[in-house]
Amino acid sequence: MAVAPVLVMLGCGEPPLKEYHQAQGALDAARAAGAERYAPADYQAAVDSLKQYEAAVAQRDYRLALNHALEAYNRAQSAAKTAASETAAVRSRVEAAVAEASRSVFLGRQLLNKAGEGRGPAGRLAGPRRSLDHVEGIVQKARKALQAGDYLEAGIIIKSADREARQAIAQIQATLQPPPARRRR
Repeated sequence: MAVAPVLVMLGCGEPPLKEYHQAQGALDAARAAGAERYAPADYQAAVDSLKQYEAAVAQRDYRLALNHALEAYNRAQSAAKTAASETAAVRSRVEAAVAEASRSVFLGRQLLNKAGEGRGPAGRLAGPRRSLDHVEGIVQKARKALQAGDYLEAGIIIKSADREARQAIAQIQATLQPPPARRRR
């Protein structure tokens, strides 16, 4: 009697549609969570498992199809979880980079004002001023990408902004330094 359910499952003539739909739903949820970008390996494995499900159904191997549907479901669930945690981590890193670049631009602007008060050489400040203007534009673009939820793009945009701002600050600080005293003979 205990063998009868197993024999019925082995000889079943219907594809496991319930499991397929569950896997497809999990895959849709993973896609909505950004798994294509933030967990591409798990996401692609889930997609591939669903393709293998379809191939097994076409061969009428419903037991194998069931295994592939369950595998697709598990991979899609994993992709969604990974995408959620990776999205949060990327967002946090990008927000910190944008804040740091903004602070550097603010400091650079303060130093430019100080250099202007001392009537330092304006020509030597033109390059750092352009750099700070450029970084400010980068920060604005990165903020727009953050607001749009495109954290990876925001990270690409902001990547070198703080370094450029710090180089401009170093140039301004060098301008503010008094020239070395000349030795008398």
